[in-house]
Amino acid sequence: MAFKLRHTENLLKGRASAPGTRYFLTWCTAKRAPLLIVDPTRTIARQSLLAIDASGDGTLLAGTIMPDHIHLLLELGVRLTVSQVVAKIKAAITRTSNRMT
Repeated sequence: MAFKLRHTENLLKGRASAPGTRYFLTWCTAKRAPLLIVDPTRTIARQSLLAIDASGDGTLLAGTIMPDHIHLLLELGVRLTVSQVVAKIKAAITRTSNRMT
């Protein structure tokens, strides 16, 4: 199955991070693999989202973990940018998932 060409660099154009601003974020697993449907990966993803709220890096307003992607409504904290928050969540999920395999 061929995947369409993505132009993710376009997502950075005009992007700004402002503390206290609410962001709707969506990101997908590599090749849209349904990795988030199984434990412990699903549990790790949930804990990673809740950890952002607990750390004060953002306020989790709503979130949905789907089999191959995550939706998140987040109010940004003062310490990190939106990109840094997403990177922190993704890294925690990847790091912990890799230890489980």
